[in-house]
Amino acid sequence: MRKLSVSVGVSVSKSWTKAGWVKPILSHQLVHPSTSSGRTVGGRSESTIQRFIISCDKKGGYEMIGRIRHFFLGPIAALLTVFIFPLGGVAQPVSGGTLTIGLIAEPATLDSCSGAWNSAPFAGNIISSILETDENMKIVPGLAESWSLDPKNKTYTFNLRKGVKWHDGKPFTAQDVKFTFETFLPNYHIFGKYLKDTKVDIVSETKLVVRPGMWAPGIQLGRFASGDWGIYPRHLLEGSDFIKSDYRKALVGTGPFKFKEWVRGSHITLERNPDYWKPNRPYLDRIIFKFIRDPSIMLASLTTGDIDFSFRGMPYEAHNTME
Repeated sequence: MRKLSVSVGVSVSKSWTKAGWVKPILSHQLVHPSTSSGRTVGGRSESTIQRFIISCDKKGGYEMIGRIRHFFLGPIAALLTVFIFPLGGVAQPVSGGTLTIGLIAEPATLDSCSGAWNSAPFAGNIISSILETDENMKIVPGLAESWSLDPKNKTYTFNLRKGVKWHDGKPFTAQDVKFTFETFLPNYHIFGKYLKDTKVDIVSETKLVVRPGMWAPGIQLGRFASGDWGIYPRHLLEGSDFIKSDYRKALVGTGPFKFKEWVRGSHITLERNPDYWKPNRPYLDRIIFKFIRDPSIMLASLTTGDIDFSFRGMPYEAHNTME
């Protein structure tokens, strides 16, 4: 099967195809390219997935990225939550391993507040949001195990999970959500204007009511369920100057991966969060992001297997060399 490459997307390394694996772009899963009709991957037959990948290869980069987002991505907050499926029998996830990603540009910070594209893979893996979206773009529970909205009173009600921990071991509480929606996001996030003058009433330790100053559920629900409006730790940020804070370069969240190290000019490493609130997730042990500014070196790294795929940075002209 061909590897996939687009000028605005990613390219898959040969190291993922040696054993018969093809990794969908920024997907939740690794897909083996067998066309046997009896098996399913992520609820879809493998033959369907292979036809989809091949048709994307033929139809061009723009459609390919859009379709892959539709089939595989779900929320950006779930970037790189990877499943690995065996070659035979019923598909089962396998734990362990390292995913190495090439980034064409080193980020300035790791949070998503500025909207920078190269911060998204870090914020999305470290910070959890109160809601999420699944592979069908349906809103599903996140840090809130259930929710409702009241159009008449223009409020959202969230019922929070119990027992969630921040990466530093502190408990996640309703006070973190109140701080995030009332103070942090309105002041620091690029989409914070949609939470201006928001008030959060804490009904109990696990129940709260959010009353935004602007009632815009068509915008707000999507943000609640994305990495854009992840929940930030009150105990680390309240009263601090976030813009100048060291926190922006070493995030602490409740997400599937924890910040490990940032070697300037070289790489960033994230490690599995053993206390993640989703049981038995994530499957990977770590993710390493290597900064490779030269497209020719990026291509060579893919060819040799030094990286598993690149997120942007590959010229479209290189596509024919990557078969």
